[in-house]
Amino acid sequence: MENVIESRQAFFNLGPSERLDGWAIRNVDLTDIDFGGRHLEATAVSRAGLVRSRFGGCRLRGSSFQASSMRGASFRKSQLSEVSFVNCELIEADLSDATITRLELFESRMTNSRFTGSSLLVSTFQACDLYGVDFSGGTLMRVKFGTAKGQNAELSNTRFEGALLMDVNLRGANLFRASFRNACLVRVNLRDANLVEADFSGAVLLENDFTLADLDRAKLP
Repeated sequence: MENVIESRQAFFNLGPSERLDGWAIRNVDLTDIDFGGRHLEATAVSRAGLVRSRFGGCRLRGSSFQASSMRGASFRKSQLSEVSFVNCELIEADLSDATITRLELFESRMTNSRFTGSSLLVSTFQACDLYGVDFSGGTLMRVKFGTAKGQNAELSNTRFEGALLMDVNLRGANLFRASFRNACLVRVNLRDANLVEADFSGAVLLENDFTLADLDRAKLP
């Protein structure tokens, strides 16, 4: 029998540390709910209201979130492995100081969200709105910022200050006024990127590809 949460009361009926492995959470408003460090393995979340929900300290593995509203949700200091977000609203979400591996985000809005101090490995952002996202102080390795066909990845006003970027694919991305101050970029693909007014002050640049990138008014190290 499938374990399903379809009401707030069903959530409150859970034990204080009960795991949600294999559960389904769907068609329910869980605004401001605190998941309190629970484990969510292979948890399927769909069409849920998770505005300002708190997943701080949680361990999520193999879980999926679809068509859910998660504005202001917090995953601070959580562990995410093989987690996917599809068509979700993650505006102003907080994923700072998190350990993230094989994260997949598709067609999700992440305006002004935060990954500060996070470790982000082998992950994909596909056709996401990343305007103003803050990756400062984080580590990004083998991360790909992809696009919908015929469009550019939207990363205007993003911040990578003091971050380490290694083998990151930002080809064709719109990085207008992005800040890479004091960052270290190693083998980053910036071919065809829009880097107008981008700031690389104090950055360390090693073996990166800037072919045909627009560096008009950019501040170089």
